[in-house]
Amino acid sequence: MIDADLRRSRLHRYYELDNEVGLTSYLLEDYPLEEVIFQTPIENLYVMPAGPTPFDPSGALNSRKFNELLQEVKQRFDIVLVDSPPILGVSDSAVIVSEVDMTLMVVQPRKLPLKALLRQKQVIESVGGNLAGVVMNNVDITSDHQYQYYTTYYSYYSADGSSSGENADASSMKKVERSGKAKELAATQSHDSEDLY
Repeated sequence: MIDADLRRSRLHRYYELDNEVGLTSYLLEDYPLEEVIFQTPIENLYVMPAGPTPFDPSGALNSRKFNELLQEVKQRFDIVLVDSPPILGVSDSAVIVSEVDMTLMVVQPRKLPLKALLRQKQVIESVGGNLAGVVMNNVDITSDHQYQYYTTYYSYYSADGSSSGENADASSMKKVERSGKAKELAATQSHDSEDLY
C-alpha cells in the first residue's frame, strides 16, 4: 500500500509506522526503495508511508520517477494499492488516476451531492482512468432502506429463489415484498439531482 495522500497522510498511523521517510523521500531525496517500504504485522502486507509533506505535492507526483516507482513495485508485489486524496479536492488525485491500472472510488453514502459524484467519475475518465467500481464506506445496513431493498432484490433473483413447483407461493410473496420495496425506493429517489447519495 502506497500512501500518496501527501497532504493528509494517514496510512502510517493505522500500522504504527514512522512517517519520517516514505514516498516523498524516494521521489525527492533519492532514498532506495528498500528504505521506504515497511512490513506490517499483517502477513504479506507492506506499506510505503507518504513521508514528509513536500512544498509541491502535485509536482512530486507528476514526475517520471513516480511512474517508474509504480512500474517497479508492480514487478515486486502481487497487488499495489495507492491511497489518494479526494478526487475533487486537489489535482494530485488526477495525476495518480492517470498512472494506475484502475481506480476504486470510495464513497460515504448521503455525504456528497450526486452531482459531485458524477463529477468525480468525469474527472477519472477525462484523465484516462479506468473506474473499476465503487466502495461504499460506513454503510449502516440496519437502517439503510435502499441497501435492504437491494439485498431483497438479490435474494429474489438468486439461484435459491426458484419460482416453480412447490415454491410458487413463496416466490409470489417475494414478488410482493420486492414490489413494496421498489415503491419505497422510488419514493426515496424522487428528489432532484442535488440530493445526497
